[in-house]
Amino acid sequence: MANTKTRKKRKNHKQKRKERRIVIGGFLSVILMIYLIGSGFKLTKKIPLSIEVVQMGTIDNNIHVKGIIVRDETVIKSTKAGNIQYFIYEGEKVKSGTPICMVANNSALSQIQKELDKINENIIKVQDQRKEFSTVQKDIQNVNYQIDDLIDNLRSTYSNKNFIQIYSIKNSIQVEIEKKQILLSQEDSSSLKNLVLQKNTYENQLAANSDVVLTPKGGIISYYIDGLEEKFTPKTLDNLAVKDLEQNSEPKDISQMQSVEKNAPLFKIINNYDWYIVGSLSADLAKDWEVGNQVSIQFNDGQPPIKAKIYKIKPVDHDVIFVFQTTEQMTPLISKRNIEFEIVRENYEGIKIPVNSIVEKTFLKIPKEYVQQSGRQTVVIKKGMESDELIPVEMAFEDEKNIYILQEASALKMYDTLVLPENTESEYVIKESQSSIGVFAVNGGIIRFKKIEILVQNNDYAIVKQDTPSGIRLYDQIVSNAKNAKDNQLLDQFQIIEND
Repeated sequence: MANTKTRKKRKNHKQKRKERRIVIGGFLSVILMIYLIGSGFKLTKKIPLSIEVVQMGTIDNNIHVKGIIVRDETVIKSTKAGNIQYFIYEGEKVKSGTPICMVANNSALSQIQKELDKINENIIKVQDQRKEFSTVQKDIQNVNYQIDDLIDNLRSTYSNKNFIQIYSIKNSIQVEIEKKQILLSQEDSSSLKNLVLQKNTYENQLAANSDVVLTPKGGIISYYIDGLEEKFTPKTLDNLAVKDLEQNSEPKDISQMQSVEKNAPLFKIINNYDWYIVGSLSADLAKDWEVGNQVSIQFNDGQPPIKAKIYKIKPVDHDVIFVFQTTEQMTPLISKRNIEFEIVRENYEGIKIPVNSIVEKTFLKIPKEYVQQSGRQTVVIKKGMESDELIPVEMAFEDEKNIYILQEASALKMYDTLVLPENTESEYVIKESQSSIGVFAVNGGIIRFKKIEILVQNNDYAIVKQDTPSGIRLYDQIVSNAKNAKDNQLLDQFQIIEND
């Protein structure tokens, strides 16, 4: 019986051990699966890292500026209220004394013209009723033929919208009509003389209710008015401040108006020779400028650059107000006051890198005498509370007396104390740091910071100095977008994207 019980106990014990092994094995399998799944998830979730090969290139070195246009322009105003009719197109060059427009009181003109038409009809009736025309009949006939020809010419000219010629033909017709009236007045007829006197009265009223406006001087005609014509003139260039240049102007085309009030602008006449561009920029950008030098200006209209002379340079704090003078391309810009343009400069050529690859880092300054070699490592001796400690360091760049190490990648920090191995009484407290810009190079599969010196940059790219100590070289591989990278990281931690 005892043997039977013993065998049963052994059997139960073996069964329990077997069950425990199954449970432990199952638990370990679950842990292993979780680990493998987690590892696989990490592998599939690598952070993308863009890299590219450093190459030579060029970037736009032009200076982008906003400014205002200053012209020698005279605004001509109306001496009366009325309806307006223009004879000259926008941007047309004219001589002094050229008729530009006519201002008339249309309601009064309409009534006067009706009375005048009635008198002309009565004059014709009197002529037809006369049996004898004396010696003036042939002369009157010739004048009538001349008037008919002029009217035909007027219709043709009006269809071609040649307003200057229209004005000239209308004057010619008026002259012929006056000739005719003079001839008629020579006849001994009291009824005809009375009609001619009435006609002269109404014609005088017609002239009094209309005003043909002539330009007082030659130049370019413009109907774009912004009210700043007297503020921005060649005579006020010395008095302009930065706040004046920030004033936004929206010139209005007054030629679209059908009527005008008294003293309101009719048009402006612009001196078609010199005009000016005024703007401001950093004094550093203008440090090589001299009055009288020539610059090239590129507008955003696809046209070739124009040449301008530096007319004035006025220092204002850390900026300058500049004035350019030119005689080119006046007409295309005649309707503008505010303008954006580029001052053309030679493009920079050199090692070209993306601006997104540039990072700024802080470096600790260590005198070279505190730097030692220990086997293959570069080290410094850090003073401790109980004992000193060898700290490996990696030089990012150097000058004549010091090396600089990247603070975030070092075991050293500000205010640590370094000692010399041969003289522990000689100490150096790390108190100085320096910020420097650079890029992350990835040669050898390890991300390393390399200092750069920027020669010029725009919003997208920079040209950096070649052959700087500890700097990048042509055909180095660099991180294109440095926001996800750190010094001393391995490339296999990332999903690499190679840019062309």
